[in-house]
Amino acid sequence: TKRAACCSASRRISWRRTKRREMAMPGETLLIARLPMLVVEALLRGMAPLQLQRRLGNALFEPHNWHQSLSLIYPAHMRDALLAACRDIKATAFAMHIDRLESDGNVPAHIHWRLIPSGGKPAGLVRLLEARRVTFEAHGIYDDMGHGAHTTICYRALQGLPTFLNIPLATWIVDAIELVAVRGFGRTYRYETLEVWPLAPMPEPLMIQQSLPL
Repeated sequence: TKRAACCSASRRISWRRTKRREMAMPGETLLIARLPMLVVEALLRGMAPLQLQRRLGNALFEPHNWHQSLSLIYPAHMRDALLAACRDIKATAFAMHIDRLESDGNVPAHIHWRLIPSGGKPAGLVRLLEARRVTFEAHGIYDDMGHGAHTTICYRALQGLPTFLNIPLATWIVDAIELVAVRGFGRTYRYETLEVWPLAPMPEPLMIQQSLPL
């Protein structure tokens, strides 16, 4: 269910959605951190023995869409309000150490395959989500969805994995967030960037994107 209303005193938009959907529909908007292609390519190399294309076929999510969700999904008419809110988010970059592939669900064509850090949710992600929650609320947008640390690579697998699989480590330095609008259907489904905001530098620099040997 959803409810949209205008707060007359402040002229701010209030939006509530009580259930998270699997995928955004064309025209809808959400806040994400997008995996750099360098990290995506490292992950694909590391998972090559799993033959993802053969096992998932067209259900494999296009790699250029791989991301970490940071908000609920919003209707197109909230674009300006979301842009204003996102510009005020203050958070620091952090490292995501991706080293595990797992599946979730048991209904064929609705099973998710996702990449996760075996070490759990990074503290930096927790802080970023809290900064987003507080900032959105200040702009009249209600969004307290927690979002686990994961990148979904398939939303509609026919079969799940019997157990999680450890994969070669790929380190992603999450140093930017972006508001995107969904475009296209099927193989043309994509996230169009509306605006990107860099996160503050990490306190102690790490070796950026040095995940797998060439």
